[in-house]
Amino acid sequence: MSGAGARRLLPGLASVGRQRQREAELLTDALRARGVAEPLASLCAQVDIDTYSIAIRRWGADRSDDLHTHLDRAFNDLRLAANALKWAAHCHHFETEGKTDGSPGTGSTFSPQLDRAV
Repeated sequence: MSGAGARRLLPGLASVGRQRQREAELLTDALRARGVAEPLASLCAQVDIDTYSIAIRRWGADRSDDLHTHLDRAFNDLRLAANALKWAAHCHHFETEGKTDGSPGTGSTFSPQLDRAV
């Protein structure tokens, strides 16, 4: 894309960014009103807006499934990513404690496949 073409897109992109920020602020306010404390309210609102945006883009590129299906897939991807992050943090904990096999030790039931509470 030429420099001139990119400059023509910038106002539109800035407008989209401002709209997403307003949506995140409204959702954050709604979560706070329902008793969700900061920073969790802001985090949840931003993640929701971003995940919804991903689903919309996927739906625009692939209309063979309805938007609801794309939303389900996007939020499932988010759950899988969160579980992968939890597993990585869990393994890192054991590595820093001198344990390198990644096993959780006695009494733990952690499993990235079974832990679906995210």
